[in-house]
Amino acid sequence: PTIEFLLRMPTVVLNVVSMDGRELADVVERYGPRVKGHVLDVTCVDAEAQSAQDVLVKEADLVVSLIPATLHTSIARLAIKHRRHMITASYVSDDMQALDAEAQAAGVVLLNEAGLDPGIDHMSALQVIHRATANGRGRLISFSSLCGGLPAPEVAGSNPLSYKFSWSP
Repeated sequence: PTIEFLLRMPTVVLNVVSMDGRELADVVERYGPRVKGHVLDVTCVDAEAQSAQDVLVKEADLVVSLIPATLHTSIARLAIKHRRHMITASYVSDDMQALDAEAQAAGVVLLNEAGLDPGIDHMSALQVIHRATANGRGRLISFSSLCGGLPAPEVAGSNPLSYKFSWSP
């Protein structure tokens, strides 16, 4: 869904990175010439891989990181270095929080929790909570969020919401 959404803007060209070359080739074939595929293991610490990451972030206008939360920090450091805003769908980890002052000083937004869960569910819940508690009409006793996954056409019918988990629990 993220690729489809971004490609609605006719001038957008996407660099999509994956360590799975076959999956990446399918994505590039599906979405066409405005999607450039890069096979890269972001866990690799050798100089060539680090240089490739650096170049990709430097050449980007915006970094959308959908990798596991534990891997965001190294990409965020590059985003700060090259003054590129970065969006993740993950909760704010202590390591990401530790980059806040540096990011602000560089004028870089590191926007976390911008997915379904966390993200949309929390914004929707907050809207309902604000309405309920406005002018002292209601009182919040507790809040729990049970949510997770992304709509995925390829799994339609396999579960009631046609959702596919986007992370490893």
